Amino acid sequence: RLFNSLKGQVVDRNHVKVLNSEIECTVPDSIETGASVEIQFPFDKVELMDYQEDGDLEGCVKYFLYKGNHYHLIIKMSHDTYIYVDTQDSYDRGDLLGIHIAPENIKLVQANE
Repeated sequence: RLFNSLKGQVVDRNHVKVLNSEIECTVPDSIETGASVEIQFPFDKVELMDYQEDGDLEGCVKYFLYKGNHYHLIIKMSHDTYIYVDTQDSYDRGDLLGIHIAPENIKLVQANE
C-alpha cells in the first residue's frame, strides 16, 4: 500500500460522506454531487487527536510498530475499516483517537461501480 483509501460519496463541492461522517475536501469539477468516490490520502498526512470527539472521524489503535524514526499504526475505524498512519507520536494498542485529514491532503477518484 502506498496510501489509504476509503469509499465515500460526494455531498457537495466541499464535502464527502465517509463512515457516517462528513469531511471537508475539494471535489474536482469532473465528479458530480452524489457520485461514489475513493478517498485517498497518505499515511503521514493523518492528524490524530487524543479525544475522539475532536476528530472528523474516530478509530482505535490495533497495531503499532516503531520504525526507527517514526511509529507505524494500524487504526480500526467503523465498519471494520482500517487505515495506516505514520506519526512521531506514540500510542498504545486500544487507544481511542479522533482523526482529521486536512482537505489539501485528500485526493478524490471517481469509483468504478
